[in-house]
Amino acid sequence: MMKLKTSTKSSGNGGNNNNKDTTDPPIPEGKTLIVDPDRAVAKNMCLSEENASGVVDSYLDTPRDGIFTFYGVGGEGACGIDTASASISGMSAAASYVLFDANAKWIPSCFEDKHVVRNDKICINKCVKIEYKGKTLTVPINNECPGCPVNHVDLSRKAFDWLEPLDGVVGRATNATITYIKC
Repeated sequence: MMKLKTSTKSSGNGGNNNNKDTTDPPIPEGKTLIVDPDRAVAKNMCLSEENASGVVDSYLDTPRDGIFTFYGVGGEGACGIDTASASISGMSAAASYVLFDANAKWIPSCFEDKHVVRNDKICINKCVKIEYKGKTLTVPINNECPGCPVNHVDLSRKAFDWLEPLDGVVGRATNATITYIKC
């Protein structure tokens, strides 16, 4: 099992890359890869499970037959953080809108610019584990897929390519097992 951990120098700027080591480590080969969320970003969001709203807990740790697609990473995702820098190497996921609380409050963060972040449990150390063709990939959730049902996850291109390395030719992979977990 390979595990990528973040090694960023966070300036508390909401994920802007100004003071961040942007050198991506090589993505390891293998059958299992766990990508940790950027703990500096998570800390600067200033969110806590106790004070957050959300429905994601009722969906955790339940494997589902599912599919995955990919999307272009960039900009602030549904949690209010830069999706390209929220995890090491830009590997992350957008989860179904069903897992997000439509009434979650947007609150000031602890980043230097105090930009707002979504006070939703899914934005606090939640990951998705995808099992596909003998490989297992776990990546942080930092965005919402408005058209996806619960068994569909939209991955960053790098995450998709790790599971299905056909240079985007497939675009939509089926027969995967999707499990939402705490990370």
